[in-house]
Parts: sequence; C-alpha cells; structure tokens
Amino acid sequence: LFFYGSLVLCLNNPNQQNNIFSGLQNGNFNRILPILMLYIFFFALIVIALWPLVLASYDMWQNGQTQMDPAQAELLIGKTFVHFTWLLPIGIYLSWMTQFAIPLATIGCLSGKDSIILGSKAVFTNLGAIFINALCFVLVMFIVMFVCMIPTLILGVVFASNETLIMLAFIPISALMMTMYLSLMSANMLHAYRDIFGAAEAATTK
Repeated sequence: LFFYGSLVLCLNNPNQQNNIFSGLQNGNFNRILPILMLYIFFFALIVIALWPLVLASYDMWQNGQTQMDPAQAELLIGKTFVHFTWLLPIGIYLSWMTQFAIPLATIGCLSGKDSIILGSKAVFTNLGAIFINALCFVLVMFIVMFVCMIPTLILGVVFASNETLIMLAFIPISALMMTMYLSLMSANMLHAYRDIFGAAEAATTK
C-alpha cells in the first residue's frame, strides 16, 4: 500500500521530487496506516476461516495419513466455502475502495479515516463504472501475462536440460511482470481518483 502511494505520487506529478519512499514520508505513513489496518483485519478473518482446514491437514500430516476422511473433508470444505461467500465481497470492496483511498490520502492529504469514508462512498455510488474499470484492468493484465509468457516458453525450451538456468532466467521475467502490475495498478488508482474526485479538486483550487 505504501509503495502504491509512492507510485501514485510519482505518476501524479513527475516534476516533483517523489520517489519509491514518498508513501512513507510527509505524513503519508500515518494517513495510509488505517487502510493497512483494514487489510490486516481482513487477512486475519481469512486465517480464522481457513484455520479448521489447516488444523485438520496438520493433524493428518502428524498422524502420517495421506488422505482425509471424505465426510470430514466435505464438511470442512463446505464450511470454508460458506465463509468465502462473505469474505469475497469484502475483499472486492477493499480492493475497489483502495483505488480511491490511497490517492485521497497521498495526493489529497486526507486522514486515513476520511480517505476510507470517501473511498467507500465513491465505490457505492460508481459501482457500474468501477466494474467496467476492473474488467478492463483484468483484460490488460491478461494481455501483459500473455506477452510475458512468450519469452518464458522460449527460455523453457532453450534451457530445458538445466532446471537451475530456467529458474534463474525466470527471475527477471517475474520481476518485470510484478513491476508492470504495480505500475498499472498505480496508474489505475490515479485514473480512478482523477475521474471521480478530479472535478471537485479543480473546483476547490480555483
């Protein structure tokens, strides 16, 4: 989240002296921290939901079993699925809310609480536009992954006889994909922020 904040600041005004640590500076750390706490709470809910399944798998491994009892497995998977029917919407909400909250906290210099409130309002009043935006983002990422798969397949054929070289060759490709993902996500955040809050911001600065 702090890295997203840094990239958003860099993309918003390239002429300013922003860097990858800008999301931690000038009060941005304190403003982004409440958003981070929401994510920590959400991941804690995921751990709680998955804990019975993890515990059963650990007991099975400790007892030297290779397969779980079918009835027990069905019961645990069913309970886990029920949990994810409400965890998934929360995760989608957090992702969409963050698109607005991070720029509001860094560019708009709003407190974490106000950024979350305004970000949430923006999500629920622009659901259609955000859904289309999410589909477009997924499509772009699919194209990026497809393009990156080409050199991956080529390297896999060239170094087929040496697994170590294959792993080493995949490191820069993975780093490139991650960099592109983070950059596209940050640009998407900035676009969403400008699209929803840009007019209001321009009106207040006149």
